[in-house]
Formats: sequence, structure tokens, C-alpha cells
Amino acid sequence: MNNTFAYIILQYCHSILTREAINVGILFKFSNENGVRFYLKEKHKLDLIYQEFDKTAFDLALGNISQGIIDYNQEIKESEVKLDQNFTEVIRNKLKWQDSLLQFSDPFISVAIDSNESTMSCYIKLLLSN
Repeated sequence: MNNTFAYIILQYCHSILTREAINVGILFKFSNENGVRFYLKEKHKLDLIYQEFDKTAFDLALGNISQGIIDYNQEIKESEVKLDQNFTEVIRNKLKWQDSLLQFSDPFISVAIDSNESTMSCYIKLLLSN
């Protein structure tokens, strides 16, 4: 069986009115491992793009998401239960997924290219480069 994975893109939404947003992170869930992995783009680039970037609000929202990931992965590790929850439910229940500043995309499902690390590297380059 192929190693499938799901990923969700985290976007910084600078303007809800104009739908202006930039990809700032990716959350991965691989079928061959428990827990989720999170990669965050360097946030200093947001300062360069948006003069009125609210670093404090961004850090607060990101802190909530990061803590949710840590807590969720710890719960899975301690329970030794295979991760079978729908990825969208993980986002809704654990990661404060509808903050107006940071928003997650719908999940995308794919087949891993090679190892989990090389798959992540490929998708990070594809979705977070600019």
C-alpha cells in the first residue's frame, strides 16, 4: 500500500475584503505515522511585504496553533492509538482553525513521493517559495 498523506496550507490573511493572503505554513499528516508535522515559513518576510504587519497578533495566533499541534501529538503518543481522526476535525478541534488572521485551507490528499522528509521538502519548496 502506498504511503498517502494529507496536507493543509496555513495562510496569513492580510485583507479579508480583498482576499489577499500569503502561504506561511503547511501541516502534514502521513498515513504511516501518528501525529502531525508542521512547517512554518520565515515570518520576517511578512514584514517586508506588509508595512502594517501586526507581528504581535500573528505571534499570538501562531502560538495557539503551535501549542495545539504539540498537545495533539502528545495525546496521540500517550494513548498509543493510531491516528485515524479526519484531518479537518483535528484542525477544527485542536488548532483554532478559523482565526481571521491565520486560516487553513481545505485538506489535500496525495501519495508520498519517497520518504516523508523528501515529500515534505518538495511540497514546502512548491507551496512556500516566493
